[in-house]
Amino acid sequence: MALCGATCVLVPGHIVWMPRFLVHFVRQARITCWYSVPSILAGMLQEGRLADHEYPGLRVVLFAGEVFASPYVARVQAAVPQAICANLYGPTETNVVTWYRVPRDFDGSQPLPIGHPCPYATVTVDAPTGELLVGGDSLMSGYWGRSEATQRVFVTVEGKQYYRTGDRVSLAPDGNYLFLGRLDRQVKRRGFRIELGEIEVALLRHKDILEAAAVAAEVNVDDGQMGTCITAFVRARAAGAVTLVEAKAHCARTLPPYMVPDRIVFLNAMPKGSRGKIDYMALAKIAKEPE
Repeated sequence: MALCGATCVLVPGHIVWMPRFLVHFVRQARITCWYSVPSILAGMLQEGRLADHEYPGLRVVLFAGEVFASPYVARVQAAVPQAICANLYGPTETNVVTWYRVPRDFDGSQPLPIGHPCPYATVTVDAPTGELLVGGDSLMSGYWGRSEATQRVFVTVEGKQYYRTGDRVSLAPDGNYLFLGRLDRQVKRRGFRIELGEIEVALLRHKDILEAAAVAAEVNVDDGQMGTCITAFVRARAAGAVTLVEAKAHCARTLPPYMVPDRIVFLNAMPKGSRGKIDYMALAKIAKEPE
């Protein structure tokens, strides 16, 4: 920003989780480039009525940090048609390393790519696991005072050092990478490998679901036998906007039978960390609680 002579405008802390105030803030502060996690934008769409106003100064909308369901991306682009929308990807250890400029005709029916590498980044894929490996100028030198952790996350490929992201990807024919999910969020149940992120994406395709998160926990399923139970947490557009029966039916229509969640729990608000990302550890504790 300093290189471009731009001004960094910080969102006041007391309105960070108030979508209607955020929408007003964009207009009042004459924001030209918006950058946030997708869940903030989803709230601005639904509760803040982003599409009901005009933003003549807004030129760029950037989002990163978590999966943004394709239908919501299409709605954001329709709400701010004059702005460039882009999906950014990159762990903290590497900063942003890939990006995807959303095309004008994107209708939300296809998965949203994480795009192609930035000029300063080098990426490759570990063939056996599909894990994305990242190198280049933005790569960290290591964790401060944690040499063992540093050794675990770095790998050398053809003489170059790469960071193991833990994210599974595939390379599309057009050269863009597609995010498939976390290696550590893949579970195996009844002989099937299940990507929890795919369950979340399926739930977010429902027009009345704002946020979704899926967790797996080992629970007592029958006479002391332990089994994997998948719980999906959902935040709806409004109380009663979608019923439990409707949510389960939606999952049955959009997911293979072995991926349908065992439980669906409605929450008024998702637990979040300091960066606005969903707190999966908190949800895992809730999932283990008896019904």
